[in-house]
Amino acid sequence: MNSIMLQPDFLANSGTMGERIRCHDWSATPIGAIGMWPQSLRTAVGMMLRSKFPTFMVWGPELTAFYNDAYRPVLGVKPESLGRPFQEIWPEAWDVLGPIVERALAGEASYFEDLPLTLERKGYPEQTWWTFSYSPIHDETGVAVGLLCIIHETTAKVQGEQRLEFLVRLSDRLRGLNEPIEVIATAQEMLGEHLKTSRVGYGEVEETARYFTTERNWTDGTVAHQTGTHDLAAFGPEIHSALKRAEPLVVNDVATDPRTNSPDHLAAFAYLATSAVITVSLIKRGRMVAALYVHNRTPRLWSDTEAKLVRDVAERTWDAVERVRSRLRCAPARTACVLPSMPGAWPSGSTTRPPIRLRRAPSSIASWDIRQTHS
Repeated sequence: MNSIMLQPDFLANSGTMGERIRCHDWSATPIGAIGMWPQSLRTAVGMMLRSKFPTFMVWGPELTAFYNDAYRPVLGVKPESLGRPFQEIWPEAWDVLGPIVERALAGEASYFEDLPLTLERKGYPEQTWWTFSYSPIHDETGVAVGLLCIIHETTAKVQGEQRLEFLVRLSDRLRGLNEPIEVIATAQEMLGEHLKTSRVGYGEVEETARYFTTERNWTDGTVAHQTGTHDLAAFGPEIHSALKRAEPLVVNDVATDPRTNSPDHLAAFAYLATSAVITVSLIKRGRMVAALYVHNRTPRLWSDTEAKLVRDVAERTWDAVERVRSRLRCAPARTACVLPSMPGAWPSGSTTRPPIRLRRAPSSIASWDIRQTHS
């Protein structure tokens, strides 16, 4: 019987991708029809398909791609990739992946831990991290004609570590500041630079939980500053109500999100030069008292870690501002309490305490002038 007509055993019980490989027209690729595949290729494909890790492999002069069921989600919204040249599947990362492929085809295996890659698997660039190995696959003559890659995405782990490191640095910076506006400006700048975004603003909300005022915001220079008082009701009742319940607004693309894609909303976001946004609100003593927003000029897939970080920064900014204001309120009382014990506070033997005039230094609460006058 013609071997081409035989059921290829190496594809049996190999999941959805095994069936798709069986049905694919390989004669239209440099690989050739399945019935003509060498045993080395059959063995490699069978091993790849049965791996529980996301695994792909390439074979032949055009680096024709194969992958298993666990690997399919990695591709996101990319077009069908089975049987295509590897470079056509991931062109956005080829400057990193290309040299690794060359080393594998030269017989050198590689291993990487938490390697950063910017991928476009969801329609736009996304920063990701991966731990993976590239291993050469040899044919019957001992020549490396393909490679096998076993991967594990570590994006969530790396982002979690980065978030905790950032919050430690933020707390250290805020602890030494003495003015509320310094706290806000520092938190905005650090968050904007960390997220590599376009604009960050923190402000307070008045008692009706409708009007939001930001005295200063941070930008990366590509968008204008947007300060002053803003009407939160302009977001619409759905978003405004959610903010009053401390539910974050996370929008990856204002043009496609049904909460923001009305003509009025799109005009407002166009004015702000913003296509993606995170806004978190803070509820204290039963009402919304502050909010922190992050704007991005282009659509952006915000990760859960990024949204959580914005929430954390809002809370730390609020706490730091309240601590500074508390110090400002208490400083005169503390100074007055210290005076009776200060040597030379008034002349020896005097029974009348001289009046005290406190003058706050213009730049910081950390410096006070204590002057004495005598009748």
